[in-house]
Amino acid sequence: MVKIADFDTVLEIAFGINALFYIFELVPYTEDRIKDLQQEHTKLYKRKVEVTKNTYAFPIGFVISARYPFYKRILVGFSILMSLVLLSFMVYASFNPDAQMTLRGMWILLVSGYGTPFIAFVKHSRTISLVEAANRALEMEIEEAERLEDRYAINIGEHYTLLWTPHVIAQEKDIAPMLSCLTTDANAQFIKIGKSDKNTFIKVTGRRKAGFFLEYQDGDTYHHLKAKQPCGKDETTEMLVLYLNGSVEWKDMAEWERVDV
Repeated sequence: MVKIADFDTVLEIAFGINALFYIFELVPYTEDRIKDLQQEHTKLYKRKVEVTKNTYAFPIGFVISARYPFYKRILVGFSILMSLVLLSFMVYASFNPDAQMTLRGMWILLVSGYGTPFIAFVKHSRTISLVEAANRALEMEIEEAERLEDRYAINIGEHYTLLWTPHVIAQEKDIAPMLSCLTTDANAQFIKIGKSDKNTFIKVTGRRKAGFFLEYQDGDTYHHLKAKQPCGKDETTEMLVLYLNGSVEWKDMAEWERVDV
């Protein structure tokens, strides 16, 4: 048996942790944090759908709404119960200084008193970490999609594709061999440089002696144009270099007309 009064300080600390730390600090902070993270998740999801055209995402909102309120009610109720129990023991001991209880009972009381806010802290942290993990996953999907979206695919005929990243500066020596394929390779009937959306591209056909015929499309078939006159190899090479390097000056190097679809 142990005297309850001998554990006054320990019981007061346990009571304070339960009543103050959990009810007044942990829950409001967690709920505000979760709310902010869920708002961020909604924005990231919308952006993810825009860049990937894929609506799938882990249903973190459903998981949180299904789990968090459930264990929150349990932990809040148990925390209030423990606070009342601890307070009752301290009040009782103040009127009965020699009151005793078994050592095992005291250990159960202390473990419950300190364990409840600790479990609450772990559970709330886990909830926050789940939403943060879901947001990180969306951010990675968006970054990957944007990286692929900016990348050019260079098709030389139907059988050969080269991927070109925007940070690589295109030069004449990169384009000249591709144009040569139009003359020397029977399978290379065209060169097409396009973005991932497949609606924005520039296309080259023809031969060196007869001249190269260019056409391009900006986003949709209404903005599908072709050069009125064939272009020479040097001119075509320069235009493709400018296109790959993100410049729009190549449009001024030819006279264009709409392609009737």
